[in-house]
Amino acid sequence: MPSLHKLFCRLVELTSSLRLGGIQNCILLFPISIVLIACNKNQLPEYWLCKGNTQQESFLSNGDLQSVFSGKDQMLIEKYERVITQYVSKPFTGVYQVCLSNDTELIFKMGSCDSSEIKKDDWNTAGKLNKKTLQLQMTEESLRANILIKGSGQFTCQYLGNKFPSTIFYVHEEI
Repeated sequence: MPSLHKLFCRLVELTSSLRLGGIQNCILLFPISIVLIACNKNQLPEYWLCKGNTQQESFLSNGDLQSVFSGKDQMLIEKYERVITQYVSKPFTGVYQVCLSNDTELIFKMGSCDSSEIKKDDWNTAGKLNKKTLQLQMTEESLRANILIKGSGQFTCQYLGNKFPSTIFYVHEEI
């Protein structure tokens, strides 16, 4: 399939052959270029709505478990080019870098994909979405004031394509 740039250049050639004036060419080409850009799905974000369980544990410096929090959550994942943004789930809210994206999986991480070191006061958060089974696994670790915080989440996702319903931002009693 030809690129949008090639299609647009071909349209310019065709309209030039019509011997229209410069302004008529612009009037004709502008709406066509908008339609071509809108039809390029590679330029649109993709969305997944995920629901599942999360758990967060905090450990003292001697390794003793200090506290555990768990619950049900939903996440909205947006993939746009090489960036993942997660809006809805409080435990995993943030902007991530895409480390791997292919037909079967999407792997993303907050910060550098190459680093696995836990730096003090930083979050080491990552996600792995199996695009075939629509299962998402999230993990996070942080070292804060000599307390190690570990979190995880297991989610089942629904692929939404290039748009999502605004109702996902409403507070739901049951997830």
